[in-house]
Amino acid sequence: TVYVNLDQRDKIKRLLFFVYIYDRTPAFDRTHAKITLYPGNGPRIEIELDERAAEARSCAVFTVENIKDELIVRREVKFVY
Repeated sequence: TVYVNLDQRDKIKRLLFFVYIYDRTPAFDRTHAKITLYPGNGPRIEIELDERAAEARSCAVFTVENIKDELIVRREVKFVY
């Protein structure tokens, strides 16, 4: 669980969130991993990590960008080998 304190959101330009799988986990597509974001307003956002990336051990899941004082979430899901 990650909690992002937005008390000073004006100082945030961009955040990039990564996940890693355990050493003995064979691949992301076998983990049934799902990232769920709970924004302060609006519906929750779910990002599934079910793409076939057999040798990937980590994944850039999403970015949060502060554009004109509005936080924008962008799905990335880029696997890193």
